[in-house]
Amino acid sequence: MGSPRGARCPARRRRREAGGYAGLVPVRDSKTPAAPPLVFAAVSWSAFVARIKGE
Repeated sequence: MGSPRGARCPARRRRREAGGYAGLVPVRDSKTPAAPPLVFAAVSWSAFVARIKGE
């Protein structure tokens, strides 16, 4: 049935692979940009975003 929604989106792919975090999503704190990112499993992050969107 093809790739999951957004799987071909370069921005999402870059986010998942950003900074050598394969399969993970690093999230930075914009108020403390020098701090290390919080890192979430891509699957967990996707579930979180879907839940917020009400999907």
